[in-house]
Amino acid sequence: MKGSKDNVIVGNSGEYTAFSCSSGKALWEYNPGYSVSDIISLNGGENILVVDKTQARVLGLSDENNDDSEGES
Repeated sequence: MKGSKDNVIVGNSGEYTAFSCSSGKALWEYNPGYSVSDIISLNGGENILVVDKTQARVLGLSDENNDDSEGES
């Protein structure tokens, strides 16, 4: 579980969900399809930093398709 002033991210390697701190509503869900060691909300929840054993990726959550080919770092 990760928290910020805007949201809380809850999940495991299979599925992550961010909840708003102010309303408690689910903001987004992310299913990475691979083992993740850390996931961090960026830019007020517009992007996420996804870290696995070999790399870190910044993904835009406003994209309808969150495939890992976009936003790789």
